[in-house]
Amino acid sequence: MPEPSRVLPVYLVAFGVQFLHFAEEFTTEFYTRWPVEVFNAAPFELSTFVQINMVSYAAFALGAIAIYRGIKGPMLIVWFFTLMGVIGNGILHPIYPILATGEFGYFPGLYTSITYLILGPLLFSRLWEVRRDSGGGTELDAEISNKSGSDQ
Repeated sequence: MPEPSRVLPVYLVAFGVQFLHFAEEFTTEFYTRWPVEVFNAAPFELSTFVQINMVSYAAFALGAIAIYRGIKGPMLIVWFFTLMGVIGNGILHPIYPILATGEFGYFPGLYTSITYLILGPLLFSRLWEVRRDSGGGTELDAEISNKSGSDQ
């Protein structure tokens, strides 16, 4: 499990940016342009787009609680948010205008997605670093025994 003090601040900043990202997508009508221009599909209904995002954000909030409380199961949500919500948005949003028009330009969600080019690798490395270091639990066990020994 990741160390909350290393991961949670970065996760919460990325989660906050996700709300700004949603606002940008909402106001620039990402829900109509993305399916049509990128996938040649029918646009999302506005209510469907909002519902998908709100359900996702509720799950991402539970992911923050999982980090804080050290609950393993919901860490799948944390990894999904990190890989798809943060890194995926950071990589794909700059590509969408090329897919839609054949040239680089603005596409809904682009501006806020740029922050994910920094936050994504940082969040991933914090999750991976802590996960790798806590493999056998020996470092954590040694730290706990040192703290308890110094209190006596």
